[in-house]
Amino acid sequence: MTSPTAAVSPFHSSESSSALWMAIEGKLQRNFEKPDIEAAKLLFASVAAHRIVQYPPAWIMAIAPSGSMKTALLDTLQDLPSVHFVDEVTTNTFISGYTGKQEQSEKKKQREKKPRAPASYLHRLGQEAILIAADFSTVLAMDKRKRPVILAQLRRIYDGHFSREFGTGENLSESTWKGRLTLLAGVTPEVDKHYTLLQSLGERFVRVRWPRAGGVSTGLRAMRQQSSVATQLRAAVHDLLRPILSQTAVLAPEIDPLFEDRVAHLGELVALARAQVSRTRERHELDAEPAPEGNTRLPQQLAQIGRGWAVVERSPRVTGAGMQLVRRAAFDCIPPVRCAALQAFIAGRSPYSAELPPVLINRALEDLELVGLVEKPKNGDAGLSPLAVELLHGAGVAFPQSGRE
Repeated sequence: MTSPTAAVSPFHSSESSSALWMAIEGKLQRNFEKPDIEAAKLLFASVAAHRIVQYPPAWIMAIAPSGSMKTALLDTLQDLPSVHFVDEVTTNTFISGYTGKQEQSEKKKQREKKPRAPASYLHRLGQEAILIAADFSTVLAMDKRKRPVILAQLRRIYDGHFSREFGTGENLSESTWKGRLTLLAGVTPEVDKHYTLLQSLGERFVRVRWPRAGGVSTGLRAMRQQSSVATQLRAAVHDLLRPILSQTAVLAPEIDPLFEDRVAHLGELVALARAQVSRTRERHELDAEPAPEGNTRLPQQLAQIGRGWAVVERSPRVTGAGMQLVRRAAFDCIPPVRCAALQAFIAGRSPYSAELPPVLINRALEDLELVGLVEKPKNGDAGLSPLAVELLHGAGVAFPQSGRE
C-alpha cells in the first residue's frame, strides 16, 4: 500500500471546506423533505477515510426504506476517483476462477494478441477502490446457501486479503487479491431480519439508519423536484470530495486522548448491546449464552469515521463535530428496538414510552439484561445497570443518574 505523503489540508482552507459543505446542505434542505444531514456526513466521512491508509477502512451500511434518499446520496459519488458501482454481487463476482477455456480456439488466439482484462472484479478494481452497492438488498434476498458465502468473502476483503482455490492450474495470478477496499451498501430495514446471520459471520459494517421519507409534504416536494437537482447535488459533492480522493493518501488527523477514551467506551457499549442472543424458533427461549464480539474492530471503524470527517473539514485533528458523528454511528449499530430502549433510559423515560409494541420492548429488555446493560429488580422498573452507566459516562453521554423514568 502506498505510504501517505500528503498533508491533511493541502486542498483548500477549512473556511472554504465549510462553504462547500454548506452548499451541499443547502441543496439537500431545499430539495428534500427533512433530509438527514448527519447521515449524509457519515457517508462522505467514510469515503474521505478511504485515503487515510494507515488505518482500516470504515464500511457503511446505509439503512432506510425505499425512496428515503439513500440512493440519491450514494449516486452523488458517481465518477469520483477510485469510486466504482456494482449492481449485482454473486459468489463468483470478486474472484471468478474463469480461465476462458470454453472459448473457441480461434477466438482465444485473437484475444491473446491483446492484453486480457482480468476476469475477477477485484483485479479489475486494482489494489484500492471505493465500491458502492446501492442495492445490497439483492444479496440478502438470494438463496440462503449463497448469502453466507458472499458475506464470508466480504470479511476477508475487508481485512485486505482474499483468495480462492480452483481445480485448475491456470490463471493462478488471479486467485489471490491484496488491497484496500471501502464498501458503502444501501439496504432497506429488511436487513434487520438477517441480523443473526450478519453477526454470526462477523460484523464488518458500521450502520447508519434514517427514517422513512413520508407525508403529503414529502410527496409534493418530490413532484416538484426537477431532474437537474441530482446533477447539481453531485457537482457539489464532487467539489468537496474530489480534492481528497485525487490524493494518493492523506495523513491521519490526530485524536485527542479524551476522544479516544470515549470511542473505546462507545465500542464496548455497542459490542454488548448488539450481541447476538440466540433463541429457539418455536418458543423463543434462550438456547445459548450471548457471546459479544471483542471491542476491537468497531472502535477502529468509529475512530476512522471521526478522522474521515476531520479530513472533510480540512482539520488536523478530530473535532467535536466528528465525535458527534461517531456517537450517531455507534447507536445506529445497535438493533433498533434495543437502541430505542437504551435511548429512552438515557432521556430519563420509560422504554415503554417508545411507539413500539410492548412485546418487542420486553424482548429487548431481556436481551439487554442478558448482556449486563439493564437491571430488572423484582419489585421495580427496569433501569440501566452500573456497567451501562459507567460506559455511557465514559462515552460522554449525559443522562439522568438513575436511568429511569
